[in-house]
Amino acid sequence: MTALYKGVLLGLFLSIFIGATFFVLIETSINRGFRAALVMNIGVFLSDITIIVLTYLSASDFLDKLIKNNYFKFAGGLAFFGFGMYYILKKHHLGGISIKKNINYPRLFLNGILINTLNPSVIAFWLGSMVIVVSYNNYTLRQTIIFYVSCISVIIVTDLTKIYFASKLKRFVNWRVLKIISLVTGALFILLSIKIIWFS
Repeated sequence: MTALYKGVLLGLFLSIFIGATFFVLIETSINRGFRAALVMNIGVFLSDITIIVLTYLSASDFLDKLIKNNYFKFAGGLAFFGFGMYYILKKHHLGGISIKKNINYPRLFLNGILINTLNPSVIAFWLGSMVIVVSYNNYTLRQTIIFYVSCISVIIVTDLTKIYFASKLKRFVNWRVLKIISLVTGALFILLSIKIIWFS
């Protein structure tokens, strides 16, 4: 039960943390609808689960070297800078916000994976949590699975709630509000890119 309890607490902590990914999901939900944001979020969760599994399967040395690799940092920083410029320069039309048709779901899914995986801080966080789980708490495989399943489950439920209600706000959102969200998202990505390249 301790593993379950701590996993839920970690999930709740991560759920209230507001980062660039949060604004991307909200913007996607408002502009493209709940299903589009859901597909992107699945990509984020797949990335998280992959990193968690790799850290447990004695791949922590590889991931530790990866997040310290200058080429990876540069590639990740450059990608986030590109995402940032895209959201800043993105145009929104006057009038009501309507859900876009012909949405490229595979692209949204891939964007979710890239946004999460190319962020060294995400890898460092899950790597650090695994060290605590395995070394400090001395969890067995079963306890580790319970810990991360409960953590991810809480994050999934809260994220689905956020993007669902964001999609319902479409009728109250005009192009100016959406532009502000895009500018904030873009600025966060660019700041993150600077942090990754120059200060990591």
